[in-house]
Amino acid sequence: MDTRTFVRREFTPGVAALDFTLPLPPDWVVHALPGDDTDFGNPTQLRALAAVTAPHAAIVLAVAARPAYGDGALADWAHYLLHHHGLRPRALGEATLGTLPAIVGEATQDSEVGPLVVRFAFAEDGGRLINLTLTAPEMLAGAVHGVWREANSGFELHEPRGATVPLNPPPTPVGNHEPLAGGVMTAFALADDAASFDPEHPINASLRARGEGFAPPVMTVDAAARCALLASGALQAELAVPFGWHALDDGRRLRLLDPTGHVQVSLNLMAAEGRSVAQVLDEIEAQLRADYPAPECLRLEQGPLHALGVRNIADGQQPLEQFHLIAPGPAEGWLLRARVTATPEHAVQAANLGEALLAHVRYPAAA
Repeated sequence: MDTRTFVRREFTPGVAALDFTLPLPPDWVVHALPGDDTDFGNPTQLRALAAVTAPHAAIVLAVAARPAYGDGALADWAHYLLHHHGLRPRALGEATLGTLPAIVGEATQDSEVGPLVVRFAFAEDGGRLINLTLTAPEMLAGAVHGVWREANSGFELHEPRGATVPLNPPPTPVGNHEPLAGGVMTAFALADDAASFDPEHPINASLRARGEGFAPPVMTVDAAARCALLASGALQAELAVPFGWHALDDGRRLRLLDPTGHVQVSLNLMAAEGRSVAQVLDEIEAQLRADYPAPECLRLEQGPLHALGVRNIADGQQPLEQFHLIAPGPAEGWLLRARVTATPEHAVQAANLGEALLAHVRYPAAA
């Protein structure tokens, strides 16, 4: 927990009625801004409104703005600007900037001093696009997460006007053609609608408030197949997820949660680093044998999918079974791993879900 104190600082850039306040650590330095030569005819440019740095490290908190674009949703604008400036999103979802509806997330960026982690928030208010970022070297990013949380939640416009554009484009309903994932997800659905994917669902909102990740954007909804196509930044992929499951993307993994608590699926990309799939499973099995007194392990292989099934493990007094599934990733040298954990009575269905998820994942960037 971040125990440092914060003081509210006032910023009066005198631009488009965008005066605002931010809570900041008292020793962070507010810098004078250079003369403005922003060309809003260039859609990639934003005008700097504030630049604040940590006293002893290359950590920068910045606020910028520009006129809103003429069409599209806020998420479209965020993706466009992130891509143009060389940032690679690894988590992105709906949240708030202060009280403003926002697209919030985390990205990485290359630099001369090594990888940078950039936390970002984009909000639109009365035709004004506002951007808050906190940029830090990767090794220091965790240490200033509390600063980001305070600045993001405490951002306050003096004259808010209200949002005029949606955060995300509406999901595209599937028409009369091939159902998502060939219709196989229907058997795993826990509900009849897509409400569990709503960022403001109480479970999703609670997890987001605890800093555990975001509900990933919904691209397409297939009511007949009882599933939706979600876009995961952590996986750099799109995958069909059955209704009723809660999806949580923290930029490093995508978790699917059964609201009853019987099943959890965790998916992540991993670098093979010259190892075969069998060697990766050997390492997972060795760790399991170190963690549990007498796990029972079984290897399975079906086409490109390799699996390690594990029985006779437990969380406290609760018996569990696990399935570690490995499939090819988006490019050579990358693997997609699913760890499925379930109570014994739900284990077979959970393993089948993990297999279905990996069989139907798709990587748009690799297409």
